[in-house]
Amino acid sequence: MIHVWNLNYLVNYDLCNAGPMGKKSFILVFPVLCFGLSLFTSCDLIGDRDKAGAVPEDKFQRILDQAVTGYGLPSAILLIENPDTLWVGVSNHPNTYITADMSVNSKFRIGGVSKTFLSVLYLMLQEEGVLHLDSAISSEVYDYPLDSGTTYRMLLGHTSGLPDYFAHRDVTFTTSDNSSQIGMFWRDPEYMWTGKDILKRAPFPRPPLDKSWAYSNTNYLLAGKMIETMLAEDADPVTTPYLQDIYDERIFQPLGMENTIFLEDDQVIENLAHGFEKASNSVEDVTFFHPSITNAAGSIVTTVEDLRIFLNAVFNKDLISKNSLSELIGPYWEVNYGLGLFTRPNTYLGTILFNYGSIPGYRSQFNYYPQRKTLIILLANSNTQPGVDLAARYIFEELELRLFY
Repeated sequence: MIHVWNLNYLVNYDLCNAGPMGKKSFILVFPVLCFGLSLFTSCDLIGDRDKAGAVPEDKFQRILDQAVTGYGLPSAILLIENPDTLWVGVSNHPNTYITADMSVNSKFRIGGVSKTFLSVLYLMLQEEGVLHLDSAISSEVYDYPLDSGTTYRMLLGHTSGLPDYFAHRDVTFTTSDNSSQIGMFWRDPEYMWTGKDILKRAPFPRPPLDKSWAYSNTNYLLAGKMIETMLAEDADPVTTPYLQDIYDERIFQPLGMENTIFLEDDQVIENLAHGFEKASNSVEDVTFFHPSITNAAGSIVTTVEDLRIFLNAVFNKDLISKNSLSELIGPYWEVNYGLGLFTRPNTYLGTILFNYGSIPGYRSQFNYYPQRKTLIILLANSNTQPGVDLAARYIFEELELRLFY
């Protein structure tokens, strides 16, 4: 699946929400945590800093290597940036099944992290006066009727009540070994899916719908098409603007993101990291899977450096205003979700802003710590569970301990 909600709590361990005891509660559990982490590392936090108080960069590489080898990932890229450090490292499993080693310049399919991009694009258009997030959507998209009063904010915030097309058995099903597989992917993995194709093959009951919070890729599939439709009204009638063109014009090119695309055709992507999945006792190269099945909900391909550029432009308010950033962050609901962005407020590290993406063969996540001015990005070329989730949890926990204590 593109998204599993419980992963929010798996990746961002409860130490990040230490409660009223704050650091005292952390101290109480620290010996237990060190014992658990000793499976991979000595947990020698006191010796991790140099005389200037910085964490030696070889420690970052060691954390990444231990996660890759300890949890059986083929490869992973890690980026750490704060006012004192910009470090990027890559780790390839010593017994890897990859035909060629991955580099820090490799491109990745980032799945659900694409939702942050689309939400930022909507906020940019709101600043330009093209739309208002709280305006009711007046027309159908892909002949898919919406409840009266459904707004753009409801789509981006997952409160439209629209069911997730990835929950439909024709799209995703569970195999005998309890692993999730994408039905349409295995039947025709190289087919280029349109939004209409997807919804036609995954029908759902029509509204009225429950509009409490529920993660749904359908929201972003429709939101992507709506932007194309809105901007087409002012475009050359002979040329329909596609989401790739809109991203290029408003985000990718202005920021110099030369290695980022929104994939909606069959173009060959140079330097794309091969993606792998484990099935029973075999390993499958699933790079041939065409991500168009994720549509606007997850079809962006990028590098760790381009993703860093984008996130810095967002969080430093170079791309959107302070007010728009506040709208992006929220959070609006009990699940601490804004618009294409999760938030963990009031942790012992301050606020944590994050998002993650899961797509066959690829796993991505970023955490931003505004009070610490620190950004961490992880990209892996496998989405095999539970190894990749455990590896991500280990990496972020270790880095939080070493960077902030």
